[in-house]
Amino acid sequence: MWQHFRAIITELIVCHIPLKGDKFRKKKGHCLRPTTIRMIKKQDSAWKKYIHFKSNTNFTFTNYNLYKTMIRADGDAFRKSLFK
Repeated sequence: MWQHFRAIITELIVCHIPLKGDKFRKKKGHCLRPTTIRMIKKQDSAWKKYIHFKSNTNFTFTNYNLYKTMIRADGDAFRKSLFK
């Protein structure tokens, strides 16, 4: 009985639940330079560490303005390249 139930559930899963593919992945920053993406990743990891441990020594907010200006500059450069 268990085998029959399991076979029915497996068949329904295969029929009705789509497999996760690459189309569901969000591509971060297609117009950003690799250095900007690295800086964002470092800031995100520092933020996660801060949230986990709640210590001011784990998170410095000094690079926030720097990487925001880098993102804006990369976006501007990307838009300019589209017009050419």
